[in-house]
Amino acid sequence: MNFDCEFRPAPAPRRLAFRVDSLPKLRTLRVKEPALARARDRVDPDQQPSIEMAILYWVVGVICVLVLAGLLAGRVGMLSGTEAAGLGVRDGRLKGLSSTENCVSSQASLYPEHPQRQYAEIAPITLLGDGPATIARLVEVVQAMPGATIVVNDSDYARAQFTSRLLKFVDDVEFWYDPAAQVIQVRSASRVGRKDFGVNRQRIEAIRSALMTLVKTRALPRRPAA
Repeated sequence: MNFDCEFRPAPAPRRLAFRVDSLPKLRTLRVKEPALARARDRVDPDQQPSIEMAILYWVVGVICVLVLAGLLAGRVGMLSGTEAAGLGVRDGRLKGLSSTENCVSSQASLYPEHPQRQYAEIAPITLLGDGPATIARLVEVVQAMPGATIVVNDSDYARAQFTSRLLKFVDDVEFWYDPAAQVIQVRSASRVGRKDFGVNRQRIEAIRSALMTLVKTRALPRRPAA
């Protein structure tokens, strides 16, 4: 039995032909994605705004506004405060201690139960000659200090006002010749603010040092030892 076989090659697969514009979405992606990538490459990362820098600029701006407001308030006298009642000497005492840490007094020991006694305590000024002479020298020292104005000048008592240069804060400083203790009692207190950050103490110590320098340069007679 004979069979005739004929082998034919398989037909080649058909190729699907289509236009690119028939797929608008694909064409859009191919066009826009490289463009966006090139745009991102052209942006300098250092120039991109950050939230940290925005916060920093805001904080600096607020600080500048507060400083300018403080300076303006000081210039118009809003920070100078008013003179406290009770300044001077009464029953052998200067005015008492402040309720906050903005005062020093050589008579702080007279108020043992006061909460600010330890902060306010400072040594009195030693007599250099007699009491009136020492008061006179203290007035001379104070008048040479910046921002100082003498408002009371008696033989046994003197009071001065110290005004800060920028914000115009005012502190009241008192000197009293205590005949019983034979010293100059001192008190320095700020009119406004809950803290003086040590300014009143530094001032009294500066006055004490300047007085001693004045004595040395002029050879003033010192009070004889008892």
